[in-house]
Amino acid sequence: MKQIHLIAPSGASLDTRSPLAGIEWLQKQGIEVLNAACVDRVEQRFAGTDAERLAEINQLANLSPEIPVVAMRGGYGLHRLLPDIQWDAIAKAIKSGLQICGHSDFTVFQLGLLAKTGAVTLAGPMLNFDFACQGEQGEGVAPNTFMWTHFQKAIHERKLDYTIKANQAFLKNSAAGQASGMLWGGNLTVLAGL
Repeated sequence: MKQIHLIAPSGASLDTRSPLAGIEWLQKQGIEVLNAACVDRVEQRFAGTDAERLAEINQLANLSPEIPVVAMRGGYGLHRLLPDIQWDAIAKAIKSGLQICGHSDFTVFQLGLLAKTGAVTLAGPMLNFDFACQGEQGEGVAPNTFMWTHFQKAIHERKLDYTIKANQAFLKNSAAGQASGMLWGGNLTVLAGL
């Protein structure tokens, strides 16, 4: 992965440091961040006007499928754009290989796209929370290695298969098994609000 295309379809950044720290960390990994100017947009509590954010989402249909898309942050406000999103055009881009990633308020877009077209996106890292990596005092901390490794794997291999080994102490009997299927991620509060 040499580039990431950034979008900011929901809330404005709560601080100026987080998006810059996330962009800086990605650049240190050798990744060019495209559309980085979106982190500077502010319209009330949103990352731009409804028209700006909608145009950015609909522009996804025209992006190179080789460049993954990552949302800046969640927050609130993407639901306002749902009626005017060009679902079929974006689904066509995904079918051609475009990968779109986010969580939190971005769940609105992800589940809308799934419901309208059957297209699948990645419930995964976002710039401010996952790549900015700041401690409570603003100090830099390393991103979660598990997240970064599996995000790269999902982008490169275009699928994600992995094993989770966890101590399930509440089980009286040992349980082993294998499962496969669609794993839904996202924000249940947002889902309930749809």
